[in-house]
Amino acid sequence: MTMTPAVKNTLLLTACLLVATATGAAESMPNPASTIDPSIDPSAVSNTKTLVWPDGTRYVGAVSDGKRSGKGTIFWQDGTRFVGTFKDDLRNGPGTMILPDGTVYTGYFTDDLLVDNPATATNDVAINSASGNARPTPARPTEMAAPVAEVSDQQLLAAQSAAKTTPTGLAEEIPPQVKEKENQEKVPAPDITPTMTPRVENATPLYQPITRLNDAVQQALQSSIDNWAMHWSQQDALAYLNSYSPEFKTPGSLTRSQWQAQRKTRLASPTFISVSIDYDNFSIVGADEAKVTFKQTYTSDRYNDVTQKYLRLKKQDDRWLISAEGNQ
Repeated sequence: MTMTPAVKNTLLLTACLLVATATGAAESMPNPASTIDPSIDPSAVSNTKTLVWPDGTRYVGAVSDGKRSGKGTIFWQDGTRFVGTFKDDLRNGPGTMILPDGTVYTGYFTDDLLVDNPATATNDVAINSASGNARPTPARPTEMAAPVAEVSDQQLLAAQSAAKTTPTGLAEEIPPQVKEKENQEKVPAPDITPTMTPRVENATPLYQPITRLNDAVQQALQSSIDNWAMHWSQQDALAYLNSYSPEFKTPGSLTRSQWQAQRKTRLASPTFISVSIDYDNFSIVGADEAKVTFKQTYTSDRYNDVTQKYLRLKKQDDRWLISAEGNQ
């Protein structure tokens, strides 16, 4: 069958429009319903990302237009950490520097430099000491972002098929011999409806639960716990509580609402909070369930503590959420 150039161009244009429409619909489709506690605002952590440099330096926090912007935490390989506010990819605003030996300096940063600002600094000694610990920012991180949607072969075939059923004037030219055959008397087609629905065996399941620990699973678990500790250090109650599963077992006889109110008060009371994690062990304890043990170092202007702790996490959608916690 031959087609004129005009018909070919029309079919190509129609197929492109259908593919573009299908792609736009896929990109604008909302995410599946979340299992996060409905009282938590999901937008509080929607721009949180992890940036990693070749030397192992890691940033976890808010990112805007590919630059660090907002609250975040930098982790250097020697154990030094910075928790504070960023703007234009530099430290700008109040922040806390925690050295590997546990020394804590609090001050005010401008374009990555610690400046003397009594309104936010702890004291002059802290400012002068911390200025020697300002760490340079590596050249360019790699950002772990969500993959971009692609057009599948099935979508292209569907678009091509739809193009053949366009209104009169856009369809393929029908040869005369085909028109003549269509005008002849049509013979009814035999009934080929099956008497029973065939059974599909050995079908591949849509989802395979995680039952074994590997590097990718361990990295996902560590990233979830790092974010939990970061939100705690930033005293961001909404993002912190959003790290807990709806199935989380509240301590004692507290209801979920009472426990959330208690945690919000404890996060808001100190002037500053710093939480660091030294990981000990990762293990899979059930389908989509993991247990992580670690040493937790908590520092604030009111209380300091070092404890051996565990978290049980459950995979829900694409996130690992805390279902239980306690001291070892």
